[in-house]
This record gives sequence, structure tokens and C-alpha cells, in this order.
Amino acid sequence: MTDTATQFPRSSGRSQWIEWTRVLGCAGIVWFHAGAPFRTVALGGLIAFTIMGCAFIKPVATTGELRSAIWSRAQRLLGPWLIWSVVYGALRVAEAIRQHEGPFSWWDDRMVLYGTWIHLWFLPFLFLATVVVLALGLVDREKRFGAVNIFAWVLIGLTPLWVWLEQWGAGKPFDQWISVLPAVGLGVLMRGAMPGSTDARRRAFTLLIVDAIVIGATLALFPDRGASVVKHVVGGLAVLAWAPAATASRLALALGALSMGVYLIHPLLLTIGERVLGMPTSSAITAAGAIVASFAASALLGWGGRWGMQVVNGILHPPKTPPAGRQELSA
Repeated sequence: MTDTATQFPRSSGRSQWIEWTRVLGCAGIVWFHAGAPFRTVALGGLIAFTIMGCAFIKPVATTGELRSAIWSRAQRLLGPWLIWSVVYGALRVAEAIRQHEGPFSWWDDRMVLYGTWIHLWFLPFLFLATVVVLALGLVDREKRFGAVNIFAWVLIGLTPLWVWLEQWGAGKPFDQWISVLPAVGLGVLMRGAMPGSTDARRRAFTLLIVDAIVIGATLALFPDRGASVVKHVVGGLAVLAWAPAATASRLALALGALSMGVYLIHPLLLTIGERVLGMPTSSAITAAGAIVASFAASALLGWGGRWGMQVVNGILHPPKTPPAGRQELSA
């Protein structure tokens, strides 16, 4: 097994508060999907998760770097999206057969945009957001117009519009995409901020003030949309993760590294728990158990994947055995 201290060294330079915010964000998403109490508040985890996903989009300076960055992001996001779409597609086929329906009766043409289970929408959306942000930055590489920042501020400033459109009912996955657009703006504006620096604190508190103003305007325009606004209030607090300066502990790094795996696997575990094991839905106990099980399963999948890659590399690139004569001399 890989030594945890070696795999997640304290000297990595990652921020303690950013890693824990990432962990709490994905835990909130699991809690929401479990239907537990205060699920509206827990959905703020999706906003926090989006902020984190956009805050670490590294700028590029050339077309070559853009292609490389897009390819790298595609491998990290669209690769797992395709794999897990197959997994959840198989689950849907099994459920359809069990209910004596056509094996692909569940298929919707829009699934080419979000995958075979609705929560998978986040990966292609984050990939698309990455492409847009990188392309805008490359077009305005001289930063004469600040195209990326203007784009981010527009997304935040139009929060009332996004909240209204979210209730309008554009359907999957557009309702989901629209619901996190303000978070994209918040994340983009935190890019490059050094945790604990004066600049990071200034940005974080400025964004909180602006966010409070636009959320207040949203409630004034649509007083019946309070439930939709809660997630923006809670999730927007994630920008405060950049305010303190603290090097991440090994535990924070380990759990933070598992967060995307938790996001991907938790609906599968919830489905097994509720439909196979008969665990109660809308239960805090079920939600808490799902969070713990999801982190454990993500860790096992990560370890299994690394072990599998080592085996494959060993088969494809076996160690060279020195000639017998050289072995005798060395002995």
C-alpha cells in the first residue's frame, strides 16, 4: 500500500481551508441527494464545489498551451464522465429490465449533454466553463479589456436572471447549468489568489459584499424564490477559504483528493442502500452513512486504480533482467 504520509505530504503548499471547503462541498451534495433535512442548505455544497472547480483553471499564454490545457482537462473531466455514464447506464438498464420495461426506455437524447445519471452534468459543464474561460483569456492575452473578469462579473451581476430562468424550466441539463453560473463567476475572480494574502482577503470580502447585494436584489425582485437563493448564500461563503493562511494537513489533502470520486459514486451507493438494502430515505442517518461510505468507496477505487495501473505498466514494460554472466559477477 502507498504510505499516506508520502502520498499526501504536508509540504505540498495546498491550503487547509480550501481542502476542507472542497470536502464539505461534496458532503453537502451527498446530503442533498439523500433527501435529508436541511437539504436546501446542503445544496450550497454544489455552489462551493463549482467555485473550487473554476478557481483553479490555470491561464494559458499561447494557442499550443490552450490545446494542451483543454486536452488535459478533457482527460480529467470527460474521461470519468464517459466511464461513469457507462456504469450508470448499466444500472438503468438493469432497473428497466427488473421493471419489465424496454432496456433503453429510460434514454433521453439530452443525455449526450449530461450523461446517463443527472448528477454527471457537472463534469461536461465544468469542461465547457474551462474552455470558455481559457479562450477568453487567450483572446485578451494583453489584458487590455479584462475579458475574463468582465465575463465573471456579468455572471454574478445577472444572478436575478439565473434564478428566474432556473424556475422557468428549460429542462435537463440546462436548469442545472443555469443554477451554478454565479458560482462560476465567483470562482473565476478568485483565480490566482494566494491564500492568506492581502489580495485574497480583499477579493473574498469584495465578492461577499457584491454577492450579498445581488442576492438581496434577487429576493426583492422574486420574493417567492427564497429556496433557490439559499444555496447561493451558503455556497458563496466558500470564497472565505482563501482568507486564512494555513498549510493543508495530510488528512485534509487525503479527503480533498477523494472529493470528485465521492461526487461520482454517491448516487450509486444511495441507490443500493435505498432499493436493495431498504435503508430509509430522507434520513439524516442515511445521509451521514452515505457520506462515510462514499469517501471509503472513493478511496478504494483510487487505490484499486493505482494498483491496476502498476500491474498494466508491469506487463507492458517488464523490468529488464541482466545477463546471467553479469549476475554471477555481481554476486
